[in-house]
Amino acid sequence: MNHQQLYKRVRRRRAGMATMYAVLLLPVLIGFVSLGVDVARVRLTKAELATAVDAAARYAAGFLPNGPSAVKTAAVATAAGNSAGGAPVILDPNTDIIVGTWDVAAKKFTAGGAQPNAVKIDAQRSTARGNAIPLVFASMFGQNTCDVHVSSITVLSNGSSVQTTRVDGTMNVYLSGMPSGTYGGPTVSGTAPANSPSQVPGLSLTAGQILKFNASGSTADDPSNINQNWTPDGQPLGYRTNDSGYLNGMSQLFTQQGALVGVFLDDNPPTTGGTPPPLDITGAAMDYSTISPQLRQPFFIGDGKTSGGAAQQITVPSGATRLFLGVHDNINWSNNSGYFLVNINGAATKISFAK
Repeated sequence: MNHQQLYKRVRRRRAGMATMYAVLLLPVLIGFVSLGVDVARVRLTKAELATAVDAAARYAAGFLPNGPSAVKTAAVATAAGNSAGGAPVILDPNTDIIVGTWDVAAKKFTAGGAQPNAVKIDAQRSTARGNAIPLVFASMFGQNTCDVHVSSITVLSNGSSVQTTRVDGTMNVYLSGMPSGTYGGPTVSGTAPANSPSQVPGLSLTAGQILKFNASGSTADDPSNINQNWTPDGQPLGYRTNDSGYLNGMSQLFTQQGALVGVFLDDNPPTTGGTPPPLDITGAAMDYSTISPQLRQPFFIGDGKTSGGAAQQITVPSGATRLFLGVHDNINWSNNSGYFLVNINGAATKISFAK
């Protein structure tokens, strides 16, 4: 056998071996591709599940002032409007949704609390739920499905050096700075201190200072309207004035019912100064960029933003030492419900954690 014949024989042998190796490795290669498809499906489904749960927690957090039932209803509906792995995301309101409190310092979530500020949602695609993710290649080795779990916590956070102030729907701004037993109008409008508004703590005021507000949450006018969930801007087209008119030295305000409002006072009771003129903050006036209220002159705050999303600015009047926050109504503050969470000079953002 000459050199040329030997070379041809070796080439044929190598070609045959290459073909054999290809035949042997083809199932392995197909398996790796299939495994990649399984892994990609699991990862995509988990990402979709996390997105749906995060969206549900963010939206549901806005219903915290209305209690756990409202939070859970909002979360379930929002999640169902999203899909993961081609199927709607179904939450069990009894086990998957927890209303609680987020400790900023400890970075810890605790179920319940006197003033819940967070929503935690745990969701899953699992064998136990009957909706585990089906696998293709792994089923050849006895693994037919894969379970995935995600968790999301949304916190109504102050994000500011000024602490979050809670403003209940029952807080009558016309009781600002008034002594115990004072009426906020007719007897059904409440009395001090039960219906007194919140004085913002730890706030040092100077004339000309600019304050920016950021408010979240919701209120309702009375128990029969508890599901209306009015935002800090109040009831659309529901303009009201205090039925008692000028009250306790403070001026009249004409704006949307249920809106977040404020009033600046000095160190004296509001009844010791002259009553300023009324304010009409309705329609386009609610979309102000800046406003300069006087002492004892209640003013509209709302959510603290213009229709374009810019922060509205409130100028502190001369002599102001205290700021009170309440809810605007015409009568009967005492049977309102819900509350707002308000920050000053900081962003009241909803921070979500998902994993």
